[in-house]
Amino acid sequence: MYQKQEECKDPEGCQRKKVMFSLSNAQEVEEHGQTEYEALRKVFVAEGFGCVSLSKHVQARMYEKAVSEFALRTVVLEGEPIEYHKNEFGTQKITLWGNVHVGKASYRPLHIILKKGRKQEKWSIVTVYDPRSKTRQWNNSFTERICFCKEKQ
Repeated sequence: MYQKQEECKDPEGCQRKKVMFSLSNAQEVEEHGQTEYEALRKVFVAEGFGCVSLSKHVQARMYEKAVSEFALRTVVLEGEPIEYHKNEFGTQKITLWGNVHVGKASYRPLHIILKKGRKQEKWSIVTVYDPRSKTRQWNNSFTERICFCKEKQ
């Protein structure tokens, strides 16, 4: 189903970046990402998709990658924040990871990227993808970034 991915172009450099990123990301997820996710999750339980916006990009990806609203809902409600970043302008991004049940003892991993601008009240789901399509970037459980090489454009 998935083509073999390119190998990491800079294993030593990516290893150094992984160590630095892992330390700061773990702290950011614990201090901010988990709190933001839990707040979003509470509102999502009450309001469903009304509390988030779906970008045109994510709508196209959902169609292209056969990802249902049910799958998005499952990851938002049961997922785990694995990356959190807030830039100097106050824009926050959270990467959620989750497994969606697709058949008898069969699950599909998904990553959802959420974004919220400093002056925005709602989170926006900006993209969704199956991390098996980017295997060189992730560990075997798809919960930790291990390659930081830029993807081919």
